[in-house]
Amino acid sequence: MEKFSNWRDGPTGIHPLLPPKSKPVGPIGLFFKFLIGPIVGVVRFFIVIILTILLVLFNKLFKALPLGFFSRVLIRCFDKFLGRLILLFMGFFTLDEGTDTLSRSKEPKGSIGQYKTSDVIICNHSSYIDIIYLQYKFSPLFAVPPNDSKELVAGKLIPLTLAGALRNAISSPIQLTKNSVPTDELIQRVSNSWIEGPLLIFPEGTTSNGQGLLEISPVISSDKTIKNIDMFHVVGISYHFSIYSPCYPSVGSLFLHLFKVCSQISNGIQISYLSRTCLAPLPKENNLKTYLNAGGIDTETVEWFDTNFKSLTTTLNTRRTKITANDKLSFISKWYGYKTDYSKKSN
Repeated sequence: MEKFSNWRDGPTGIHPLLPPKSKPVGPIGLFFKFLIGPIVGVVRFFIVIILTILLVLFNKLFKALPLGFFSRVLIRCFDKFLGRLILLFMGFFTLDEGTDTLSRSKEPKGSIGQYKTSDVIICNHSSYIDIIYLQYKFSPLFAVPPNDSKELVAGKLIPLTLAGALRNAISSPIQLTKNSVPTDELIQRVSNSWIEGPLLIFPEGTTSNGQGLLEISPVISSDKTIKNIDMFHVVGISYHFSIYSPCYPSVGSLFLHLFKVCSQISNGIQISYLSRTCLAPLPKENNLKTYLNAGGIDTETVEWFDTNFKSLTTTLNTRRTKITANDKLSFISKWYGYKTDYSKKSN
């Protein structure tokens, strides 16, 4: 759409914020699209809504119980059971999980299931369905960088509950810098908790339409942060579909989108875990202080973090754009006919 051309990435030509178009189908596809699909979709739709509400409520309840490790056991049991049921009723009958080595010459090391609650995971973000899968798999503490400033904020994150992560994926609200905490604090928080963790970071801060990765914030920007990380993981999520894309960039009707996803007989999700042999080497400790910029940010650490996220372009077979979460606020404002331009604001 021409009126949204301001949010098209110049170097790549990708528009990562527009809702994906449905795929054209033949006569048989039209039969499923207009006859079988709506019938299946109605039944699945209401079941998914009910199960998601239960998932959020049980998660909040068990976190409030002062039972220590037993609370974590309860959370994991219900998250795995309800999360998998939700995915099944959305049409995700199989979960295609694998370890990606980026090349045939490297041996895979590590897997999506090998983690501890004190670990840090970074992941791309293109749908509220990401949240359901990641909750099913990890029961993590979600976190996103602030998006209220045109300038990217370094070393800061906003912790989100399961409900908060779903809200962030669905509506992409303003995430204020004043509500953020140092990344170090969140890492210590999951390291010292039986209930929360691992720490799952969306460096993009919001959802894209799956056609390109958004610009990321340097949420890990100091050697102190690196020292506090027990294990670092990179995960990529992509979707395969017959007609309607499961990707949801926070514009358009959520319920209509969910209904369309549920109306497809089956959907595909691919989860790629970056092999530990492909992670960028950590910056040398004796060089760290040499590369501090004027703002006191360790540029070598920022480059290390950026390089690891950049590997998702190969894993997901996509490209990075310069569109930010702050740009998306202005895009949403334009989409719904508001006059606020968040790109002109800087806090």
